[in-house]
Order: sequence, then C-alpha cells, then structure tokens
Amino acid sequence: GSIAGDLLTLTGGVVNVDGTYQVVQTNLSGGPALNLNRAVTTTLNLAGGNVGGSGHLTWTGTSSWSGGAFVGSGTTIIEPGATVDVTSNSNKGIDRTLQNQGTMNYTGTRLLFGLIANVSGTLENQAGGVLNIDGDGDFGPNFNPGHQFINDGTITKTGDAESIISVPFSNGGSVDIQQGTLRLDQGGTHAGSFQTSGTGNLRFLGGTHTIT
Repeated sequence: GSIAGDLLTLTGGVVNVDGTYQVVQTNLSGGPALNLNRAVTTTLNLAGGNVGGSGHLTWTGTSSWSGGAFVGSGTTIIEPGATVDVTSNSNKGIDRTLQNQGTMNYTGTRLLFGLIANVSGTLENQAGGVLNIDGDGDFGPNFNPGHQFINDGTITKTGDAESIISVPFSNGGSVDIQQGTLRLDQGGTHAGSFQTSGTGNLRFLGGTHTIT
C-alpha cells in the first residue's frame, strides 16, 4: 500500500509503514508511534511520540522538534539545506543514530540519549553540518550504555547559560564558544578546534580528553 500527499498528522495509535510513503509534511504530537520500515524523505514536526522502524528517515525543509524520540534500527538524517529548531523543556530522545548535515538550532533543553530504552544513541554533526546552541541546552544520558556525540562540522555556543555535554564527545570539526559555558563531563578525542571569544568559556569537568 501507499500513503501520499501534502500533510499527515498523527496524534495517537501506531502506524507501521512497509509500503510507499510520499508525504511532504508529517506532524506528530501526543503519544503516537510512526514506524518507517523503508527509506522516507519528509518535513517532520515532532512534538511527541516516537519515530522508529528500520528505514532511514531523511528530514527535509524547515521544521521543529519539541518532544518525542527517534527509536529503532534506522538512521535519521537532517539533509543539507534543512533546518530543525530543537525547542522546549520536554524530553527529546536519541535512541538511534541522528546525523546532521544541515542546521540544528537548539534553544530548548533535555536532549537525551537512550530516552526510551537501554540502547545506544549517537549524534553526529557531520562535515558541513551546523549546530547552534543558544542557552543552556544539555546533551545527557537517560539510560546509560555507549552513547556518542561526534562533531565533524561546526558548533556555535551563544547565550549566557551553561550547556552541559554529559556523554562522550569527540570534536573533529570546530567549536566556537561566544557566550556562556560549554561544559564537557565525559572524555573524548579532539583533532578539531575549540575557540572561545567574548564571554565564552570552555570547561572540562570529567573524563579523559586527548587533543591530537
């Protein structure tokens, strides 16, 4: 079977997609589950529920992530040119691999690895990817296996608050701390650059960090 069109909204229930999914914009809120078991490209606004399945999800356009989690064996890919605004103080879960090749604007809090289950979560800010942290956005474990935060793109920290990365973090790209504090609570290997300017501060709190 197939689903196609301009807009699909899920506010409850479970939708398992094994057939064709060609929807321009997908909105989730409340507590639904959307399991995509084949490659899908869509503009996704995720306010609640879970997006899972074995298929790769390519996130396109300009959209928002204010709640909910990515689960399952697939990969979520923010494509080049796409923008995702990560907002709110609600839990947002990375329970699989999330690759950013576009732009993520993180103004909320509670971006948690292993939110739903005791599985590893990986955030990859890939070459060409931009991650803007404005405020006290945190990156932390909920359940606690081998999570990873890997930066090969550009991270910029603004806002006066302290942003805490409490999963292993490796920097092969550039990190520019212009305001506030970026705190690293776990170890990592860093072949890239850290730059502080203005009132920006880089704080190492825990783990072993190797600058190569």
